[in-house]
Amino acid sequence: MADGLFGLLSDLSEIQEQREVLNREETLLQKFINLEQGILLHAVRYILIDNFSKRINQLLNKQPNDDSEEFSESGMISSIYSCLTKEMETIEFSEKDLNEYILARANYDDRDSFVSWGSGLFSGFLISLMTERNQAQGKRTRFYINGRGNSFDHLFAFARTVDELVVENFCGDYICNCIGSNGGVANQVVGLNIRGNYALAGIGTNGGKVGLVLGVGIKGRGALLSIGSNRGDVKYVLGFNIEGDNALYNIGNDKGNIGLVCGYDIIGKGVLEAICNDDSKGEIIIGINITGDNALSFCGSNKGNVGLLYGININGYGALSYAAHRKGNVKLVVGENITNINNEPFSLYKTGALSFIASKEGHVEVVVGNKITARSALSHIGFENGRIGKLVAIAVKGEEALSYIGCDNEKRNAIMDYLLECELSVDLIEMYEKRLGYKIEPDEQDTNKIPPNFIGEEYEKVNEVLCDEETNVTPLKLCCNKLVIGNQAVEEYERIMKEYKLNELVETVRSMYGQPYQEIIRIVETLKLKEWLINSG
Repeated sequence: MADGLFGLLSDLSEIQEQREVLNREETLLQKFINLEQGILLHAVRYILIDNFSKRINQLLNKQPNDDSEEFSESGMISSIYSCLTKEMETIEFSEKDLNEYILARANYDDRDSFVSWGSGLFSGFLISLMTERNQAQGKRTRFYINGRGNSFDHLFAFARTVDELVVENFCGDYICNCIGSNGGVANQVVGLNIRGNYALAGIGTNGGKVGLVLGVGIKGRGALLSIGSNRGDVKYVLGFNIEGDNALYNIGNDKGNIGLVCGYDIIGKGVLEAICNDDSKGEIIIGINITGDNALSFCGSNKGNVGLLYGININGYGALSYAAHRKGNVKLVVGENITNINNEPFSLYKTGALSFIASKEGHVEVVVGNKITARSALSHIGFENGRIGKLVAIAVKGEEALSYIGCDNEKRNAIMDYLLECELSVDLIEMYEKRLGYKIEPDEQDTNKIPPNFIGEEYEKVNEVLCDEETNVTPLKLCCNKLVIGNQAVEEYERIMKEYKLNELVETVRSMYGQPYQEIIRIVETLKLKEWLINSG
């Protein structure tokens, strides 16, 4: 294919000439390819001619720039769909025909990204048209395709209407991208054993409505990214056995509505990060067996609202940090069995597990940390006017654990100043002990400064902190209404686990792992999320 814009226009002109010389006896596959190539002509015309001329008219008439749909990607997709629908009005095709077209157009590695986008968009149009035609006859559309390792970038991209779609054993970027987006509808979208970046990403965005998205055995960046964002409505999002950064990232943001988001056995940074922020709502976010920094961080922030944020068996920095940050709201945050590697470079400056929860005027009813070994774990919770009903810490260990809870900058500085003076005094005493040759008595180590005390009724924004004997807690570094150290923390943990049925939830998720996708869907459909939230807690 020629280089540059004029080369592209020349190529498209040749495509048009090829379309015109095709005879009327062309096969269905040839018709499909011919229509697919027409998408590129339509897209170029839309971008370079129609859109450009409208903008010129606006400038000539001194009209303000317009953000309306006609100048957006969704506007272009809608325009292409309208054109293709007219072209396909008299053409009948079956699932077999669609399968043959996809396999015939796979593995075109020499095509540039624009041509690949056109092929993927056309495949998405065909599955949508088939589904809509079947719906008109009261039929369901269940489409399964096994790519057997073939490559197809943008496969089924922007499919507007999908009933049940299963894509297995494909390679390529943006596979099943933006299905059910821009006001579209998708019941179930499943991706199995996919190699490539941004698989199943963007589904249900921009006002889309989706029942379930399931990804299993995916390798590549951004898998299941941004699902349901920008006013999308998605009931279930599940990812199992995924390798790649930013898997299940940025889900449901900007006024999205999400039921369950679940990630199990995932390796990569930013997994399950930034979910249900910016005036969005989510019921359950759960991650199990995650390796990588910032897992489940920044969820329910910026006025987002989440019922349960739950992380289990996580190795990495910053897990579950910044939940309910900046006026966000989360009912229950639970982190269990979380560790990080303290000898990593710059580990001193990395965020601690469950730190900064409800900071900057956020709110969390209950925070639970169990078996956490990490620097700065559970630190800065409720920092800068955040509100915490109850904090439960069991076997939380590491430098600076549970530091500056409930503080603002003024209180934190007061604590740090006092501790710094104490450290300096200790250093001076040790120096004199070496010179004198004997130990100075403890009563001579007085810093002559009264230690700050921020525990009492006037510090009610963090109402109650319960710690067991194993937890590294320094009362001097806390700002809360009540601090209890002892067995009550374990008792409260057990009560919360029972009341919110967390063990049952975890067992349900674990029962899905390794199962065929049909069984996973069956198990998911037995969950009644709203009833769970109402009846538990």
